[in-house]
Amino acid sequence: MASVEKQRQVFIIATTTPAFLQIFDVYGRVLSKQDMSVGQNTINLADLPTGMLIFVVGDQRYKVLRE
Repeated sequence: MASVEKQRQVFIIATTTPAFLQIFDVYGRVLSKQDMSVGQNTINLADLPTGMLIFVVGDQRYKVLRE
């Protein structure tokens, strides 16, 4: 299970099991991939484009608006 918390240009994703994160744009292009450990994982969005992003963690999906 994962939860997402927005803090400016950084997202914190907390997981209870190791997980794999993929970030997509609205066109389905993969922008980022990374393994996540148990606990809090900080994701820096500074290098990603503005607009709608889709975070996929395991079987969960989150829509995120990056301003």
